[in-house]
Amino acid sequence: MINAALLETVSDESDARPPVFWALDPRLPRIAAQAAVEFDWLVQQKTGNNLPHVSREAINALHLLLSESTGTAQPGGPDNKGFVDTLGLNLFAKAYNASHTGHPVRTRDELDTAMRQLVDSLYRAGENNELAENILADMRDFCAKLSDYGSAYRKMIYGSRQEHPYRK
Repeated sequence: MINAALLETVSDESDARPPVFWALDPRLPRIAAQAAVEFDWLVQQKTGNNLPHVSREAINALHLLLSESTGTAQPGGPDNKGFVDTLGLNLFAKAYNASHTGHPVRTRDELDTAMRQLVDSLYRAGENNELAENILADMRDFCAKLSDYGSAYRKMIYGSRQEHPYRK
């Protein structure tokens, strides 16, 4: 499971700020994969399967990472077209298009709209609001693809070599 140390804040002497979305973040594939599992459990609960309480820790962690990129901590927040790097933009677009085959994004404005909708859905899912089964299934598929592409991008850049245990 996701623990609090996974999303520790970067602190300076004067201020602390939440983590930002970065496509090569080593935490991203794990957080997205766990969020996909949590969304799958929510879908299973919607279909009537009796499952234990879903913690939603990974859903909230992914919401925190993605909302930092858009400047939207809650639905209806201010617009900010703020992916930090083009690799992050490409990662999100690929994951979205792979999971939403009927509605691919083709322009930056469409991608921004899709991002805001996904951040809103993550926020509502994290706050225990009821979402439709098809939205939960779309979010599950998106998180799974985000995890797949995030780990593939890391492997493409860094290769399969192990980091030295004393190097940070």
